[in-house]
Amino acid sequence: MPFGTLTAARLNAELGRHYDLPRLLDWCFGVSDSRGGWGVMLGNRGGYDCDGLQGSIDNRGGYAFALNTFTQAGALVPLARYQPQYARAIGKWMLNLANSVRLFYPGALPPGHGTSGFWHGDPQHLIAYEGLRHEWLGMSPCATGDPLAMRWGPKTDLGLYGSGFAGILGAIVRPTTDSRILRLDCLATDFFRAPA
Repeated sequence: MPFGTLTAARLNAELGRHYDLPRLLDWCFGVSDSRGGWGVMLGNRGGYDCDGLQGSIDNRGGYAFALNTFTQAGALVPLARYQPQYARAIGKWMLNLANSVRLFYPGALPPGHGTSGFWHGDPQHLIAYEGLRHEWLGMSPCATGDPLAMRWGPKTDLGLYGSGFAGILGAIVRPTTDSRILRLDCLATDFFRAPA
């Protein structure tokens, strides 16, 4: 959906089409009709701001996923180039998202708030957990994933497949001299664009 929304914004700007961007953006951020309960998180979980994360918003109070969050950011940040009226909203969402994504990583939450604290194969904490649950095993929030709970796959809930997409944020987000203001590169993930 986010990539389709970016494509619609570009077609509207470059070819004079009239695709319904508010409706498409509502589908990206609101509760999904096709995958019930999926959307973008809002609010605080156990004292931590979780605004902007993408995933299931009704699975035990919410279950956000690193892969979905990073991918939606990469798809929607370039939209501001084609539809500048959304730049402020996208910037606000990205400021919240950039603050919240740290919770996917070991060491960001207190000990016991992650299901793979026993694993020491990543001492620099570069591999993100698959997801972040509102509440799991009495902890809120809890960095976790499906492998341990479902007893399949690897012996850890840290996920390379989602962590690899952190490079999307690395390409887009840069600091400024004010810690409360980010610089977003709208060209970094605007694939197949004309020179700009």
